[in-house]
Amino acid sequence: MRKIIVLMLYIIFSCSSHNDQNIRPSSEKILENITFIYEGVDIITDYTRDNDNNLLQTTTYQYGGYITNSSFTYENGLPDKYFPTSNQPFSLYYQVIYDSNNVSQIYGINPSTNEIISKQVFTYTNEKLTEIIYLNFSQASNTFEVTNTLEFIYENNLVSKIICPEINTYVVFEYDNKINPFINYNNLDLTYLIYTTTENAWSNLNTYNNIIQQSTYELDSDTFISKKLWTYEYDECDFPVSATYTIYRTNSQEGPFNLQFNYNQ
Repeated sequence: MRKIIVLMLYIIFSCSSHNDQNIRPSSEKILENITFIYEGVDIITDYTRDNDNNLLQTTTYQYGGYITNSSFTYENGLPDKYFPTSNQPFSLYYQVIYDSNNVSQIYGINPSTNEIISKQVFTYTNEKLTEIIYLNFSQASNTFEVTNTLEFIYENNLVSKIICPEINTYVVFEYDNKINPFINYNNLDLTYLIYTTTENAWSNLNTYNNIIQQSTYELDSDTFISKKLWTYEYDECDFPVSATYTIYRTNSQEGPFNLQFNYNQ
């Protein structure tokens, strides 16, 4: 009985309520790596951090020994540059520009010439990201031209919908009420700001986890729908320890895909 009481006290004091999504849980759990499993093939992504839980590097080990890396540099406690590298020399890196502590622009830079070849411009409303405009440099017009726009709609402080007007696409999201595995990292969302598309799961920018992600693409009189459904298993602190998702399309299905989340404790 005494051992049971001690275990219960440990769980109570190491896990806290997370009803308010603006408050991080008191648990010091930090995600160490994710294992992606599909048809017997494991792909492992390791996350390296500093003592302040700032993400420094991700390393992905794939079958056949293929390894990809990406890394951040920091200035004044904020991510300054992001290097998406692999086992080949990188051809592009990203410079982050801030307005106060909010990301205002991200420049894609050619490291050989130091020329800016792409831009992402961020708009906020009441401290929430509401729009990203993507621009690429056109040599023909010698100016930056808009290639894509993403608009964000919120419900209960969570991203509930992303709209891409240029390609008549929108994505709706639903969430569980558990804890996102990345919640105790600082600045992890920057990776997703750089690579956000309407096909990305946006859950890593939220406190909770995606359970439904439905994409709708309208072309002329046709409508194409893709739905990704997630299920999770959680530990005693409500962190996911495993997840399974399947993608359903009109005439096809992909998956199930399995993920395992491994923490430092």
